[in-house]
Amino acid sequence: MASGEIPSTAVATFGRMSARRLLILGGIALVAGGMFLGDIFAVFFLHQNGRLQGEALIAATRAVAAQNPTAMKDIFAHLGGILEDRGTKVDAHVHMIDAGYLALLFALLQPFVALSAPGKKLLAVFFITGGVLLPVGIFLIHYVGLAYSPFSVIGWASIVADSAGALLVVALLGEAWGLWNYARGRGGTAEIDSPHENSWSRRILLSGGTVLVLVILPARKRSISRHIRTSSNSDCLQSFSRLFNPMSLSVKIGGGAGSRCFSWDR
Repeated sequence: MASGEIPSTAVATFGRMSARRLLILGGIALVAGGMFLGDIFAVFFLHQNGRLQGEALIAATRAVAAQNPTAMKDIFAHLGGILEDRGTKVDAHVHMIDAGYLALLFALLQPFVALSAPGKKLLAVFFITGGVLLPVGIFLIHYVGLAYSPFSVIGWASIVADSAGALLVVALLGEAWGLWNYARGRGGTAEIDSPHENSWSRRILLSGGTVLVLVILPARKRSISRHIRTSSNSDCLQSFSRLFNPMSLSVKIGGGAGSRCFSWDR
């Protein structure tokens, strides 16, 4: 039967505003926020963005047929904005989730990080701050652009994102240095403060989480990648066949995985 007593080491390392508490709570918040942002994008923006891409491509083909280079330039500039809008939203929610998972991983590794308590807490603050600011900066890139920026090629949102990335790199290097110190025997013996109990809920969470991480998620990723490649080639072929057949153009699918979707010749 599981004991209700809290180990003394858990009180020390999971105390109020400790590094481990910051990493766990911040990591959970980042993962939940990233998933919520991804759901919002999928419901309200994903299909609408795809429709806008299709409309821009159709307009581009008509401009090519009309031999109107000015219209082509404007259309592709508009298409670039559409793709940037989609890419920044996807990158924002993915980076937020990834930072959250890394924070949870570092929370588990805290007993093996041979650094002082203030040093651990500082690294945790750096990591959570970077994990929050990085997706925010990425999300705002499309909307802020170069407005009021002192640079000609990078905007304030990109500066925020790059600065947040630097914070994450500093935190990662600090955690790696602490783990290296422990491996070299400079940190003493690690005190693993997880409760020594074997409850039903703990077994379900541990085994189910392991299956999700090691089996289901990689398989799902491969399935999605294969579906995207197949559907993209099919959609491209159908769209351009319909558009170019009246113009007596022959559509040819590219040969290899690294080739273009297709090419056409008069």
